[in-house]
Amino acid sequence: MFESGTVRLGSMAILACPLIFALTATCADAPVIAYAPSGPNGTGGRFEARGLPAGFPGLKTPDKYLSVRVEAGPGLLGTWGSETNGTIWFKPRFPLAFDIRHTACLDVGTGTQPLTTEVILPRPKSSPTTVVSVYPSGVTIPENTLRFYLVFSAPMQHGQAYRHVRLVDAQGKAADLPFLELDEELWDPTGTRLTLLVDPGRIKRGVKPLEDIGPVFESGNRYTLEIDASWPDIHGKALARPYRKEYLAKPAVRERIAPAAWLLTPPARASDPLVVRFPNALDKALIERLITVADSHGNPIVGLNEALPGETGCRFRPEHPWKPGNYTLRIGSALEDPAGNRIDRLFDTEGSARATTAGLLMRPFTVGKAP
Repeated sequence: MFESGTVRLGSMAILACPLIFALTATCADAPVIAYAPSGPNGTGGRFEARGLPAGFPGLKTPDKYLSVRVEAGPGLLGTWGSETNGTIWFKPRFPLAFDIRHTACLDVGTGTQPLTTEVILPRPKSSPTTVVSVYPSGVTIPENTLRFYLVFSAPMQHGQAYRHVRLVDAQGKAADLPFLELDEELWDPTGTRLTLLVDPGRIKRGVKPLEDIGPVFESGNRYTLEIDASWPDIHGKALARPYRKEYLAKPAVRERIAPAAWLLTPPARASDPLVVRFPNALDKALIERLITVADSHGNPIVGLNEALPGETGCRFRPEHPWKPGNYTLRIGSALEDPAGNRIDRLFDTEGSARATTAGLLMRPFTVGKAP
């Protein structure tokens, strides 16, 4: 008779105990049904029936003999195949779910009970999620700061931000509705970075909320952005610890970004980065997305552009060493500072005259001796 087994992949020990394939089979040559893990946390693997005899018909039509189902549900969708070493396999179309019983069944077609093995992938143990950083990362912010970025070590549950983040003043008093509470929170595709907008009505001059309630930040005062530890991550687990970041508000910034005032330090060696420094802090996400480098022919240089601490500059390191020659630093006109001011306009002045700019501004620089 045939026997079945259950395999819990607690430490990814994935072979089922040997299964008797025929009355005359011995443990040494008995076939096994096994799960071969692959991909993130082993969820993208395949089920294999190994050690099948050469004449087994399933080697030619594995889809008729090997199937996998979840609990009492129908068979999973996927692809089948066979190999010359007496193995047939099934790869599910979608990754396996954690903590769910998957039953692999091999129909031996001899009128006896099928061979079955149950596989359960345990949810991987992970460290508690933490707040990695908050931007602006400097110790001072203009009183007309428009946005914050909250960066977490793992994906977070959405729809929770306004219950778990607050701004308090030096006396510990929480600000009243400081953020623009959107129905759809502004998360990046990974679910680890949240853009938190300060209510624009409390920034723009001449707007009723600013006149009636007042600004969120006032120059000369200290504020703390607090994130409480009860905010759940995507698995429902609380943060490892609360997070606090203190700021000193400084006077509002109401001037356009001026790339002509930036200090460029070209690389001294082929392996050195290009370093750019700004007179004032800019928006981290936009620094890293909208500041690029091109060669003398206009071809983009592939590399990594990272904001410097405090977002008062950036460092561009090419993927391949620099070649001597002329280059151009390209700056997208949508670049903003923390107050939402751009190269072509101010944030809080309706109808302000726009500077005449193209989509990109250019700052030339030279590496070594140009040919």
